[in-house]
Amino acid sequence: MTNVRYDGWKALHLFCRGTKLQEHVLVEKLLLIVMRMHEKGEVLSWFYTRYSGGGAHLRLRLFRPTETAMRRIRSAGERFLKSMPIMVQEHEDDEWKDNVTPFSVREASAALEYDLAPVVELEYEPEFARYGGVTAMPISEKLFQRSSETAAIIISRSLNSRSRRMVPAVSMMVITAARFGVTRDELSSFFAAYADYWSVFLNTKEGKMQYDLQAMEEARTLAGRISMSSLVGSEVPQDEVLEAWSMMVGDAHARLEDLAMMGKLLVPYTGQPAKTAEDQLEAMRSIAWSHIHMMNNRLGMTPAYEYYLARVAQRLCELSIAVVE
Repeated sequence: MTNVRYDGWKALHLFCRGTKLQEHVLVEKLLLIVMRMHEKGEVLSWFYTRYSGGGAHLRLRLFRPTETAMRRIRSAGERFLKSMPIMVQEHEDDEWKDNVTPFSVREASAALEYDLAPVVELEYEPEFARYGGVTAMPISEKLFQRSSETAAIIISRSLNSRSRRMVPAVSMMVITAARFGVTRDELSSFFAAYADYWSVFLNTKEGKMQYDLQAMEEARTLAGRISMSSLVGSEVPQDEVLEAWSMMVGDAHARLEDLAMMGKLLVPYTGQPAKTAEDQLEAMRSIAWSHIHMMNNRLGMTPAYEYYLARVAQRLCELSIAVVE
């Protein structure tokens, strides 16, 4: 481990193909046990991600779980996955098969090769370089857990329907960027760059054009349903899930700003202290970018669909500026 503060992180990889099966495991089985263990203090913190490298699976991160908690969570996962028909576990959802994350999340001293066990236990080392350094990492870890809890609520309301998650997903993308300091005038360019990043996962130029046209139409529809003022901080979001998320992200940003003032926030990937206003802006935008992606990952959004969401967010922000002007 890079830092002794992180000794004790564990990772459970639960191999189950298909978003429907993954979400059934999460919402109806696993997270209830994890949350109960967390309330009892038997797991200090936790979060989950989806992954496809080595076979489609969920990655459940647990910080300093007791032996009892680890045994119960692992046993529950194994029991459920072994009870599923083989044909169901081997089925690959069409909407998930392209979900290869560009971010490499490291498991310390472990190769991504498995023996077909339904659950694999590994050590886990956080991505310090991606989230502002070792000192800043607990702030993002707290948001990881809040993100996982929030995603679970949204998933439970929209099982078997990714499209029903589109509005909360786009809303949280805008909220996250705005709370991390991206100004209203800059939001559209922020999401244009975000979309360009994910465009490499689109199969054809025609597919990109179709997504772009659909995104424009979707943004026009949403402009009449979503209050941009509530997303960028001028008003409180009416939806209680969005309101809670807005407060969580705002708190994380404030704490990162405090670290920056003390010279303890590092610019992601460069590792240099965020001393100047420009450095701090770069650090905040990079961290916001990562949290936006991780929320979309938890919601089951594929890279191609993440491109679409970014284009919708971009066009929505452009329309809001046009209305103001």
